[in-house]
Amino acid sequence: MRTRTRSRNAGRRMLGVGVGGSGPDAAHTILTITDGGGIPLVTTAGPHGLAVDDPIVISGTSGGLYDGPIVTAGSDTPTTFFINTVYTADATGGSWRLA
Repeated sequence: MRTRTRSRNAGRRMLGVGVGGSGPDAAHTILTITDGGGIPLVTTAGPHGLAVDDPIVISGTSGGLYDGPIVTAGSDTPTTFFINTVYTADATGGSWRLA
């Protein structure tokens, strides 16, 4: 009798293309962070797969203004999402990963 084994990643969300490959712990490229109507709008290099209230960690952005743990606040497109903080200035570069 043949038994089925469950994949190590079964049930875990696999996210879009990023700088560290794909998978739940991968770092994903941020292109820009701009004003999204008073809250920061993050534009990514590939599809992010995030939902409202997903905990993420941002690092390496210009000026470090948005670096650190944060929660997503919504998504406009497959390559943009809002973060739950007040917009202070534009930023470029960096990456994000699931917290």
